[in-house]
Amino acid sequence: EEEGKLLNDDKSTFIEFMNRAATKDFEDSMKMACDAIYKSNNLLIIGIGNSGAIATYGSRYFASLNKFAVYIDDPFYPVSGEYLDNGVTIALSVSGETPTIINHVTRLKKKNSTIISITNSKSCTLAQMSDINISYYVQYETYKYFDITTQLPVMYILETLAKRVFNLTQKD
Repeated sequence: EEEGKLLNDDKSTFIEFMNRAATKDFEDSMKMACDAIYKSNNLLIIGIGNSGAIATYGSRYFASLNKFAVYIDDPFYPVSGEYLDNGVTIALSVSGETPTIINHVTRLKKKNSTIISITNSKSCTLAQMSDINISYYVQYETYKYFDITTQLPVMYILETLAKRVFNLTQKD
């Protein structure tokens, strides 16, 4: 099977992403996301699996920089109530095709949450149904049945958004 498989651990994947992060399209998406988060009353970050772990990290990072944020890493967590008024949801999914995340986002959209998706590609279902998509385009990687695609771009995007939102609040 994959027992003898060696995993790619070179830096080129992240360097190529950082080069894409310097493009105008990427910057435009980041600015739109930043403005939406800045103007929102609350921030919800959702994901499952590795994306759920990153959602936890991202919400704590935003909260550390004075933006109230919570994460949901349970796709069946009930979401209802007025606390979503003027809210933003950041949905994390490498494939952008995870049915439970798509269902979750569908429910959040009905509650008028602005949806920002962070996905590996702009052409996936989640990206298409989002108000704003930030895609990072790295090589998919799996080992056995597990997705081991790097999450470094997602962490970079979340940290950068949090710092930029913080900087906007400093100007107030």
